[in-house]
Amino acid sequence: MQTIFHNCHVLTMNPSMPEAAAVVTRGDKIVYVGNDSTALSFAGPGSRIIDGRGGSLLPGFNDSHLHLLGLGLSMSNIDCRDLLGLPALQAKVAARVREASADEVILGRGWDQNKYPGATYPSRFDLDEVAPHHPVILFRACGHVLVCNSRALQLANINDGVEDVEGGSFDRTPAGELTGVLREKAMSFVLSALPKSSPEVIRTALLRAAEHALSHGITTAQTHDGNGNDWEEVVRAYHELALPLRVNLLFNLDRSEIMSFGPTMLAANSRDEQRVGVKTIKIMADGSLGARTAALSEPYHDDPNNTGLSYYTQEAFDDLVRVAHQAGFQVAVHAIGDYTADQAITAIERAQGSDTTRRHRLIHCQILRRDLVERMSQANIVAEIQPIFVTTDLHWTEDRVGKERLRHAYAWRSLLEFGVNCAGGSDCPVEIIAPLAGITAAVTRSDNNGNPPEGWLPEQKLTVREAVALFTGGSAYAEHMEGCKGQIRPQYLADLVLLAKNVETVEARHIRDIKIALTMVAGHIAYAPS
Repeated sequence: MQTIFHNCHVLTMNPSMPEAAAVVTRGDKIVYVGNDSTALSFAGPGSRIIDGRGGSLLPGFNDSHLHLLGLGLSMSNIDCRDLLGLPALQAKVAARVREASADEVILGRGWDQNKYPGATYPSRFDLDEVAPHHPVILFRACGHVLVCNSRALQLANINDGVEDVEGGSFDRTPAGELTGVLREKAMSFVLSALPKSSPEVIRTALLRAAEHALSHGITTAQTHDGNGNDWEEVVRAYHELALPLRVNLLFNLDRSEIMSFGPTMLAANSRDEQRVGVKTIKIMADGSLGARTAALSEPYHDDPNNTGLSYYTQEAFDDLVRVAHQAGFQVAVHAIGDYTADQAITAIERAQGSDTTRRHRLIHCQILRRDLVERMSQANIVAEIQPIFVTTDLHWTEDRVGKERLRHAYAWRSLLEFGVNCAGGSDCPVEIIAPLAGITAAVTRSDNNGNPPEGWLPEQKLTVREAVALFTGGSAYAEHMEGCKGQIRPQYLADLVLLAKNVETVEARHIRDIKIALTMVAGHIAYAPS
């Protein structure tokens, strides 16, 4: 099938030809980029001709960090993101309880104590009032903390005598009772007691999530959904489903798992890397800033006895990254705090030496000192950033880190100026999946109500093209795919997104509201609004 796009505002993201008016695709490749008259001369029997009506035609969006399975599963769970207090949270849970079958586990996500009066955490006692018989587990917005009720603790055989673990903790009342708030690795005590989702549930969730991603213009999803126990099952599911978008799968593996089946995993990558990539190991190394579990080099400004939770000693970190690097993997390290970022950069520097071609990655990069940014640039470490985080975090980040460290917060402009390659993502379902919302946040650095109007730390704002680059060429570079996607140029993959408006002429705060007119993957129209 040949498709001709004309009357478009084409942002090619190709430095040698930044703009065009028309694009022609044939099969799964782009064959022409240029002007309308030449593009229309390609027309023949069976050609599909699409009038862009002046809307922007961009490379398909590539979300460098999300949880596709988590998104699909969460779409049938309680959405706690917009709730502004404990009564609203209780009402949501009570409504789900009324619909639930006996002993059904009630799951939800998205609560944020920073939105509640007094920044009060929910507790098991709050949940017990409305759900005394059903296990209830609700994840904080960041996914690094959960609150569960007494029934869920009973299901997991957890009582007040349980001890904190390395890298995780249980909140308690002054009398020593569990509050039901579990942090970081302590969450596994409850989660391991849950029944595994059936293959049918997983398939349905992935299909639902893929459809949702395509509706937002995403053609590649770099998804963090598996671990060493199920990687083969997950890869098989993605191949069998043949989802209408490309995926790059990241797995959490420990040292023994890398050595045991790392070669088999990398062999799976060569099966069809453009459709289902398997070449990156994710390392969880600290928590979240909102929950005060991200590891900082100095104590939290609003919690002076706390520096967060670090998952590894430097020695253990060095060993894990070295083993992964020597096995042939790229590593992607979850590093929000500057202490963990320092650990990760050190481990990567020691593992790779002068060979910077692997493009190891740091995920989130929310608090980065200047010396760390310089080292990232020298080591060619990719920064996986989530601009949409700023829409909520701008309201409380100064409380967490104080004025001095605020200079190093969400410093996207600084990263680019120091030559750090940056990839854009959403971390969905932590935040919504929409790349246009992420682009808006990168350009305005304001919340969803437009505050502050001048932007938060406005010196770190990006231009529209820089922000689009995060979600196109930047993410393609992160997965070593910049030679076939992330730009609109001949012989590149025909992965495109057509917007209903021109992304460069719309007022910046309204970029997030632009409708997706069409999403194309490999030359096929994978999404078009009905």
